[in-house]
Amino acid sequence: MTQRLPSSLLLGCAAILLFASAASAQVVRPSETLYLALKGYATTYGGELDGTGAANGDKYDWLFSDFSFAVGAELGYQFTDNLGFGVTGLYGRYSNINEPNGFAVGIGGGQQINDSESFIEIHPLFRYMPFPGGKITPFIELGGGIALYQETGNDNRDATNTPKTSYGPTLGLGLDLLLGKQLSFFLGAQGSLWFPDDGFDGSNPGGLGLPFADQADFDATMKYGGGLRYFFRPPYTEVDATIDCTTDLIVGESGSFTAMINQDASEPLSFMWNWGDGTTSSGMTASHAYSAPGTYTVSFTAEGPANSDTETCLVTVMEPQIAPILSACRVSPSTAGIGQEVTVSANVNSDVSEPYEISVDFGDGTTANSLPARHTYGDTGTYTVTI
Repeated sequence: MTQRLPSSLLLGCAAILLFASAASAQVVRPSETLYLALKGYATTYGGELDGTGAANGDKYDWLFSDFSFAVGAELGYQFTDNLGFGVTGLYGRYSNINEPNGFAVGIGGGQQINDSESFIEIHPLFRYMPFPGGKITPFIELGGGIALYQETGNDNRDATNTPKTSYGPTLGLGLDLLLGKQLSFFLGAQGSLWFPDDGFDGSNPGGLGLPFADQADFDATMKYGGGLRYFFRPPYTEVDATIDCTTDLIVGESGSFTAMINQDASEPLSFMWNWGDGTTSSGMTASHAYSAPGTYTVSFTAEGPANSDTETCLVTVMEPQIAPILSACRVSPSTAGIGQEVTVSANVNSDVSEPYEISVDFGDGTTANSLPARHTYGDTGTYTVTI
């Protein structure tokens, strides 16, 4: 069997992550929707039958040699803009799986073990994208796999040609490029480890106690490729609201309030006004009158599938202003001599709005600012008193 992946491959994957994280174009990716992906891969196999490994001194050649292919589709669900789960079904081939087993001397060395290089694989995988706001983002895939193949029984171990099944973890890294609101293109590498050691290729020389360097109890495969992913629903567009308020009212006066939102906000949308006095209204336009003076915080909330946006304004409500009304205006005495005091008096309505001012003009250039007002004239004449 092959050994673990080389550090150069891990460094290459890290470089991919750094490159993708530098993408600065801001986009909105789909969420809460099903998706369908079509995939194609170049495949390679590392195991007892691939002609590489520690036995012939070149243990990593299998990673980049003897390529074959795999094609398939993935059906999944995108929970959020950066997390999804899908199940991939693949039909593929792995070169050298149907080669004679040169290690199997204990059972007739050189015997062919498998009919063909063809496999069916199923991979349930979670996919996480750390930078969903970028047009290009790296992703990591983590899950498992099931592989099925047919053994011939030519080595007399399985004369019934029973299909073989192997299981194991799968890890993938790649880049995702958003092409449109509902379509993305992805490239990546995906590696799997398969257990038991003879479950994938029918060969386990270490299990036979042979003196060859089988240094792991599993087989390994790699896939390099990409595909297209189509989301069944476009991404949500957040709602953004602005409001226009009447800010000054008197008790009982009706004010008009209007809200506006971006036209591309995702539906369905709901709108609610909170008047700050325990009452609410719906709709984008509304009117409201207050029954008591005070300062009220009016809020408008627009809510959609992507977000809710709340805007507020202050409304000052005052008591109605009642103008002063004069009655019973009189000057006593109406005829007076020089130096004789006269008194000017009048009544002001009791419900007048406070504050108010009083001004009395005696007609000779002098004034007073209260009632009753008293004055003496120094010259004879006829004077008009104004209150």
